[in-house]
Amino acid sequence: MNDFTLELIKRSGGVTSPDVQKLLLARSKKSKLVSHQYIVRMMNDLARNDFYRDIIKKHVPNKSILEVGAGAGLLSLLALKYGARLVNTCEHNELLYEPLDGLFARTLSNDQRLVLHKKSVFDLKKSNFRTKVDVLLHELFADDVFSEDFLLSVLFAKQFLKDTGRVVPGIVNVIARPVFAEGLKREPTIKPYDGFKFNELNETISRPRKYFWSKNMKIKSSEDAKVIFSLDLNKSKIPLEGQCGLRLPRKSRANVVLVYFELKDGQNRLCTGPDGQSTHWQTTFYVIDEKSEYIRFHYKLNSFWATFDS
Repeated sequence: MNDFTLELIKRSGGVTSPDVQKLLLARSKKSKLVSHQYIVRMMNDLARNDFYRDIIKKHVPNKSILEVGAGAGLLSLLALKYGARLVNTCEHNELLYEPLDGLFARTLSNDQRLVLHKKSVFDLKKSNFRTKVDVLLHELFADDVFSEDFLLSVLFAKQFLKDTGRVVPGIVNVIARPVFAEGLKREPTIKPYDGFKFNELNETISRPRKYFWSKNMKIKSSEDAKVIFSLDLNKSKIPLEGQCGLRLPRKSRANVVLVYFELKDGQNRLCTGPDGQSTHWQTTFYVIDEKSEYIRFHYKLNSFWATFDS
């Protein structure tokens, strides 16, 4: 672990060095299998592509760019198309790197403005760059906004960003919205058998956990949405963990709480919730216990979870 990462941990408050070490070790052992279906859904997501094209057109002309994670290459290509002076990007997954290298060679011919690094962002060093960059471009989001390590990846990459540079998009909001959902299927529990009851196992099974919104489910009524975490990635200090509470209104009919995210850059906004643009990201939700009056949300590094209080 380098000095920058240790300083990052020190500034974050609460998250410890072993926490980050475990995360980085897990990343290094992560499967190199690529979900072809996910890539197709992501690349055909017009709401996502249009949002990124619009903010790229606004921020990149005559600027040097670092894109964190090349993925399928679209954002780097858009940055070059709309006037970036230089684009550095990185991809450590061999199954993506080789086709990316071929794509860039075919599309860009002898364009010297692109540098593709065969490494993850955590393996980049200052010596990989002639100078610090003007714009840090990122799209590292899964359905659960934290699970693809976007927060630590962006914070780590900011060491290569000029003091006057910008992270794009700059605002990530996590939103919670209690709703009454029709079509919700309750998890089955273990039934008593021959005089034995399995209360302890059933309690474990019924603990709050994440589900994905189904097309068979419909919102019949809704409480107000609330931004539970707002992360301004252009601030000097960004917490690597946090918690926030949401009290349910009295006599609320809500049986689930939806959790989704929005990206903001100036007037440009992309929302992944069920009432936003149709995107490849799935809305997640947690089932609300009938006795619950208060929901507490937590995040730490790449983990996000909810707890319920009576």
